Amino acid sequence: MLSADFKKLIAPQARVLNIIWGALAFATIFYVGIAWFMFGQGTPGDLDANGLPSVGRSNLNLIGAIVLILLGLGSVYYERKSFGASMLKDKLARDPDWSLAGSQGVGGTTVAGREIFENLSDSEKRMACLWSHYQTTMIVVWSMREAIAIVGLILTILQQDFRVVVPFGLAALILMLMKMPRPTRFFAGIRA
Repeated sequence: MLSADFKKLIAPQARVLNIIWGALAFATIFYVGIAWFMFGQGTPGDLDANGLPSVGRSNLNLIGAIVLILLGLGSVYYERKSFGASMLKDKLARDPDWSLAGSQGVGGTTVAGREIFENLSDSEKRMACLWSHYQTTMIVVWSMREAIAIVGLILTILQQDFRVVVPFGLAALILMLMKMPRPTRFFAGIRA
């Protein structure tokens, strides 16, 4: 169980992390909106008699699907590797250092954050030093998932068909929602 001081120490960074996550999650919706604005108001370009894109576009759709799968699975792999037991064990073995805690601006001043940091138990000091690792890993994972929507937007522009972006945007948004920032849960699960 995390102490109140530890929660107070990470609260400002958690708010910033929530803003970053929100911006990246909103971006996936924004990309779908751009595609709709560009191609969703008219008829899709170059459709055959059945209303389906021409056969030449299937290669683009296949490439897009492969990229979607690679980015989705790649983000899961990267997260598991970064938060793996051996990686965390190595990081927790280091001596707790305030500069590694990424908490220099806590409470509005460096002094207030340092005081909170010094009041923590040794194990919580070590966990606090994991903050920058946690934050960086989450931003990379979210960026990989947001990139799925970007791929959908690019394919939409290439094919001039709004419908192409929809599965990519949905996949990106669902994956982003599945990985909302929950630093308290993450740190509570760590045994230092």
